[in-house]
This record gives sequence, structure tokens and C-alpha cells, in this order.
Amino acid sequence: MTLLAVEARRAGETFDQAWHDWRHRHGWAPPTLNSHASFSHHAFLLYECFPDVPLRAARDIAVAARAGSAVQQLRYSAARSGDRTEVEPAYDWLLQYATQRLTGHLPKDSPFWQRLDAAHQRIRHAAARTVAHDPVLAHSTADAFATVSGEPVPRELLDAQTHLFLGLSAFRALATWRADVVDGYDTPVTALLTDQDGPRTVGLLEATARRLYRGGIAETVLESVTDHLCRAAAAVTDLPCASWRAMIAGLLDEVHQVADDIARTSTRRERATLHSVSSRPALTPDHGPDETPVAIDRAVAFLHGQQDPAGRWGDFLLLAQESTSWATGYVGWHLAAAGLAAGLAAGLDVGLDAASRWLVRHELPGWGWSYNASWPVDIDSTANVLLFLATRDAIDPAAWAPALAGLTAAQHPDGSFSTILDPEAWVSRFRGADIGHSRGACGANIGHSRGACGANIGHSRSDVSDVRGWTAPHPCVTATVALLLARLGARPQLVRALTFLQRCQRPEGCWDAYWWTGTYYTTCRVVQALREAHRRGDVIGDSTGTDRTLDAAARWLVNSQRHDGGWAAGRTGEAESFQTALAVQALHALLDVRPDDSVARALWRGTRWLLDNQRPDGSWTPAPILRVPRPDVVQPWAHSTWHESIIGLDVVVPDWHRLFTTSTAVAALAECRAITTPHGGTRHTVLNN
Repeated sequence: MTLLAVEARRAGETFDQAWHDWRHRHGWAPPTLNSHASFSHHAFLLYECFPDVPLRAARDIAVAARAGSAVQQLRYSAARSGDRTEVEPAYDWLLQYATQRLTGHLPKDSPFWQRLDAAHQRIRHAAARTVAHDPVLAHSTADAFATVSGEPVPRELLDAQTHLFLGLSAFRALATWRADVVDGYDTPVTALLTDQDGPRTVGLLEATARRLYRGGIAETVLESVTDHLCRAAAAVTDLPCASWRAMIAGLLDEVHQVADDIARTSTRRERATLHSVSSRPALTPDHGPDETPVAIDRAVAFLHGQQDPAGRWGDFLLLAQESTSWATGYVGWHLAAAGLAAGLAAGLDVGLDAASRWLVRHELPGWGWSYNASWPVDIDSTANVLLFLATRDAIDPAAWAPALAGLTAAQHPDGSFSTILDPEAWVSRFRGADIGHSRGACGANIGHSRGACGANIGHSRSDVSDVRGWTAPHPCVTATVALLLARLGARPQLVRALTFLQRCQRPEGCWDAYWWTGTYYTTCRVVQALREAHRRGDVIGDSTGTDRTLDAAARWLVNSQRHDGGWAAGRTGEAESFQTALAVQALHALLDVRPDDSVARALWRGTRWLLDNQRPDGSWTPAPILRVPRPDVVQPWAHSTWHESIIGLDVVVPDWHRLFTTSTAVAALAECRAITTPHGGTRHTVLNN
């Protein structure tokens, strides 16, 4: 347990003792308070963001935060019982106690005192439904730290506290739904389950439980919880909040465990129903309207809505930090490709130009880009950014020419590329993050009463001194660079890269990936690179050998398609949006080079699956698609045990913002639009054969 965790526990114990003494003096027996510190937002973990605050002041702020948590819990209990008068004396004492703890640390004339009183009164008199969803007292904790330090509260920290509060509140509502339904207490979960004025009978509860756990409602709530917790981590990516991020990782572990438990209660047939976003009948190639333009428009609108005003996109959480540069490059070039293929370029220009300018401004010193500004330069991020910038006429190629020169200079003699250029910098990055490698690094248990975050930060961390895996040739990175080289016409480097890739094609026709689950990512990029070379008239080595490479890839893609039209790479064997979109892109590239009936039919079925599984908001459902092996692992595809987590190594991570999955899917649909429409001309004729 770290010093911060010890101090957080002590803060909880100090408050608990004071609360017990006050109750004893007044002979008062209100509902027992939950001492779980999550609902006071693990106030002491904020200390990392305010290193100038004296330790004694930080201790008293944390104790005052526990008093604020008690106010929130008492108001929740009063709303359940319908009797506010019983808890009024406790409200008064809690505000007085919090004030006493903070007096002496903050100036008497500070506006903070008015804000603290207003926050307490706001919760004290809040409507029943809103009390559990108002993070105002959590903001007061950050306000106190900032006031003592003489600095403004970072907006990112307030956002993180808000999302943590909302996520935990939703999780609590899921855990207490049965009592809430019986008591008539209105929460977002009960609103989804039953009419508030309906009868609370045993039969109704049983039927409600079936709706909750087998009707998709619990999954929807847990998805919302996960989204809020990920936002709570992503918001502080640029702040020194390692303990905070470790806490979020522990909470996410618990949410995932609950989600797995719920999934096991459903039959395979029921899960298939839950995961099917649309129940529309599948169209045949000859009939029905073309839905692709509508799907593309909705996906583009979703991606635009997720773009930061500064121009960047953010996704994934590695070491509980969000990717910005890599994510912006990836989303940008897929959106640009979609716009070009679907004739939407003019409508996309404003957002894409903003993203390209952001990337140029945030290039790392020297050259290139990385996961985000805190990470060392890497080849994969740089290649994705260059794939995007090369499409933007508004960006002078001279702005990215040094990055291209640095990237091509990193090619190995065998034609391959690795991800990492400076292993020592990456080792320092992982060690400096100070985040444990153990599952549930925080030890947080949001389903039970726990005191403070018991994060074993810095313990059980994998040894990152052996980086032979991270510096070995990476087929997935080499394939991405090959696509870039093909589009830029850099033939000598392209020939060497594709020659390497042809040598490492698996016998069944696919390619392994180092950083991605499954084999579809690398396979897609290799086929796309070969298609680009073909378009330019470049012959890569023996043309007969290239034909064999493409034929093997085509057979593997067709044969690995599921009966429902999608492709799978996860442990459940169910089709995934990201893998399906990659397979569709690969098939489209193959059809460009080598028309084939079986490829055309598989392409149409895959496109149909994407259309049928688009979410109402225009996105597609994510899955754990990115993996982070230990640095000494050379062949991660030979390993079968991966844990889903946002910290540590040997983990898999979903694109929680759904940006990678959605941008890949919309690019696939846009490229295939002419093929999948019933009025697609000569290509559509292939589908009818």
C-alpha cells in the first residue's frame, strides 16, 4: 500500500471516529454510513495534483471530503425513507465539522467558504433523484486543494471527478435496484425497469430481474459506468495523477467482472439477441434501398461529435492515459479516405484541416509523433499521422518531410520496421508511470464497503528492462508503413517492406500482429499496400509470388467469415465490428486487384453485417482490440491469456471512445459503397453471379 493509500485510509478512520462520537453524544441512530471512500472521490489521491499543499492540510481536506460524502449518503437515505427531519441535525454537524477541519488552512475571507456552504445546501435540499448524481461536493474537494495552493482548479480534474461520481452512482443504482423498486425510489435504472407507480410485487420483481439481466438493461448501465470511468481517467492524461488512474483501473476491473457475471447468466441465444443492434431483415443483392449513405452520414456525425474543439481526437487508455496524436492520425486518415470514396470531402474539410493543424503543432521535438505528447516517438504513430497529413492539401509537405525521412531511416536491413526507436526512453516511460502490473491495482471494491484505495502502485510491475519484443520486427507496423510508402511512391523502401511481409505470411494466408488482437489488422494493411503498388504499376518481386500471396489472403478471408457475415478474433468467437471492418477493407482491396465471385459475395455479406450492427448514435460497438505485451515477448500471438485492463502489461484494451472501430467501419463502407448498392453498375453484376 502506498503512502497516499495509507493517508486516505487514515482520513476515513478519523472521520468515522468523529462521526461515531457525535452519534453517541446525541443518542442518534441514523442509517449506517457506507465508509467506502469512492463516494468522497478518494480525495487524498488528488494530492498528486497539488504538491505544494502541506501534508497536514491535505489530511484535513480529505477528512472534510468524507464529511461531504456523508451528507450525500444521508440525503440518499432520507430520500429513500421520505423523512428529512430526522437527519437535519446531522447535516448541520457535518458542515460544521468540515469547516472546522479546513479552518486554518484557508484564508477566512476566501470565496471558498461561500462555495462550500452553497454546495452543502444544494445537496441538503436537492430533489431525491438528483442527489445521487450531483458532483458538487466532489468539486469542493478540488476547490479546497486549489485554494490552499493558490492555483485555479484544473478543468480536467473537475471533469474527472464529475465522471467518476456519475459512474459510481450509476453502478450503485444497478446494485440497489431491487430495494429502489420496492421503495419507489427513482433512479435512472428503475426508470428503465418499471413504472414508478406500478405494483411492487414478488412477481413483478422477478419479471423485472429478467428484464434487467436478460433484456440488455444491465449491459447498457454497465456500458455507461465504463464510459464515465474511462472519461475520469482520460481527463487527467496530462496531469500527474498516477494513483488516481490506478484507482480507476481497479474500479474498471470490478465493472468488467460484474459484466462477465451478467453475461454468464444469459444463454448464447440471448446474448446474440442483445448484441444485435438491428433486427431488420437482411437485404439481398438485388432488392431494397441502399442504406450505406445514411450509415456513413451517421458515422461521420458521430466522429465529428467526438472531436475536441482544438482539433484532436482521443481514444484508448494505456497506463490509464489517453492517446491523442496516434488516435488523431488514425481517425483522420480513415475519415479522409471515407470522404474521398463517398464524395463527402468538402463536408469533412473543416474538421480534418483542424486535426491536421493540431498534429503539425504537436509534432515531437526532432521529428515524428507518438501515443501522446508524454511518450517517446514511435514508428506506428508517425506512420498513421503521415497517412493522414499526406491527404491534406492545406498542409505543406515540407512540414512533414523530416518525419518521413526519420521514419524511412528506421527501416531494418530485412525491410521490416519496429515500433520503438529508443528503448531506454520507453523503459523510462513505463517506470516513470509508476503504475502496477497487478490486476485490480487499486484494490478498490465498489460493490462492498472499503475504506481507502489500497493501490499497490509500483509493486508487481513487470520488468521492462528487456525490450527485445518491442524492438523486434513488427508485421503490423511494417504493413502500415508499407501502405504509407506505397501511397507516397517510395518504391525502394516499399519493395523491401513488402518482400519482408511476403516472407512472414502464415501458411493459411494471413499475417500476425504484434499490437493488435487477431490477424485481420496486418492482413488488411498488407493487401491494401499491394493494391496501392498495383495501382501505381509497381511490380513487387516475382509477380507470380505476389499472385500467390493475394490468392492465399483471399482464401483465408473468405473461409474465416462467420455464418452471420462478420469476422471474429475474440475469445467468445462472436463477430466484432473492428475485425469485420478490416476484413471488408481487405476484401475490397482484393476485388480491385483480382475480381473473384467468392470475394465479392464475402464482401457483400460483411458490408451487410456492418450496416445491421451500427449503433443508434452512428458508432459501432468496441471490443478489446489493442494488446500490450511485456517488452520481452517477441511473439504475442502465441500467447492466449490476456487480461482486459487499462494499466500494466500483458493486457488488452478496447477503444472505449469507439473511434478506431467507427472510423475503420465508415472507411470500409465508403470504399464499398459502389459494390453494395443495387445500382452499382458492373461491379454489382459480380455479386449477382
